[in-house]
Amino acid sequence: MNRFRLPFVAAALCLAITGCPMLTGSDKKPAQSGDARLLQLTVNGTVIAATATGYATTLPYQTANVLIMVSLPTGATALIGDVAGSTRTVPINVGDNPLTIVVIAENGTRLQHQLVVTRQPSSDASLTTLRVDGVAIPATAGEYALSVATGITAAAIVLTLPEGAAATIRGDTGSTYAATDLAVGPNEFAIVVTAQDGTTSGSYLLVVTRLPPPISGDSSIASLVVNDALVVPVVSAYEWSLGYDDASVEIVLTIAANASATIDGNAGTSVTLPLSRFAFGKPAGNAVTVVVTAEDGTTATNYTMTVADYRLSAPTGLSVAADPNAFALDVSWIPVDHAEGYVVYRGEEVAYEGTAPGFRDDDLAHGSTFEYRVAARNVLGNGPFSVTAPGTTVGDGSIVIIAN
Repeated sequence: MNRFRLPFVAAALCLAITGCPMLTGSDKKPAQSGDARLLQLTVNGTVIAATATGYATTLPYQTANVLIMVSLPTGATALIGDVAGSTRTVPINVGDNPLTIVVIAENGTRLQHQLVVTRQPSSDASLTTLRVDGVAIPATAGEYALSVATGITAAAIVLTLPEGAAATIRGDTGSTYAATDLAVGPNEFAIVVTAQDGTTSGSYLLVVTRLPPPISGDSSIASLVVNDALVVPVVSAYEWSLGYDDASVEIVLTIAANASATIDGNAGTSVTLPLSRFAFGKPAGNAVTVVVTAEDGTTATNYTMTVADYRLSAPTGLSVAADPNAFALDVSWIPVDHAEGYVVYRGEEVAYEGTAPGFRDDDLAHGSTFEYRVAARNVLGNGPFSVTAPGTTVGDGSIVIIAN
């Protein structure tokens, strides 16, 4: 048997028994592709052309996300960043956003492709919000305005700005400002916002108006002082009694702010009146009229201060006469108008109290000299004393001394 014919016999036997398949040229497995090219790259639907350094595109600030799509050779896969697939949505920041795309060929060959997406900076120089003391202020044609009560002298200004923008308030850099010097009336704050791009800017004006105090209708008198003494009124009437120490009548008022006054016809809150202005007693002519007009110019209140003058004059014509027949001295003086009585001192002792303008001082030591002085008295008490007059007791004849 020829040994070289055995394979053919075996093959024939296989076909006869089991129907073994025969291998043909078309049954050979083809070689896997090593193509790792990036056939096409689109960003947000726009095809990006390759350059010597990779792929690059620039997008406006308003674009916050990009959809990246890649076209690949047959059998290839891709990694966009670290995510497998041929599409991916990626958020982007202002500036350059580099991204590596890896194409993996059918046979495992890898090829990196670089994509740089540049997001332009914002040109928004607007004011998102402006708050004063926590309250949002609306804008009218780029101007912000509000009014505050007269008692408010400070305000906290806070700005909310677009992304990346900067601001100055009255020249101070920052988005907050503490105003501590609000004056009555309008207070202006110039605000400049510079956009993220560093060139675009917007100018704004904040006007904080501090209102003036309300116009007062207060026409009251807070205090009335006469000759440094506070006078307490009964309802709206005041009364002052002249004393012996008063050289004049000085009246000083305290009234509401921005109110005005006249005192006895004199404009102002203080006046000095001479004593000759007042008659004895409390006649109607002694009344001093005070008119206080409120800040509003229409509300006015009249007040009356009655000045009582019960001052007495010092007695004059004091005489002391000795009685030659007794150890006594007769003391007399000219009556004082409006006096209700008199007091006479002999030295430092009271020798007489009564209503008559004279008396006899008896039972005195013979040949002794005594000094007398007299004062009139009334509701004010003792008035000023007369000059002193001496007298000497005698047994015969008399001595009369008159003190003027």
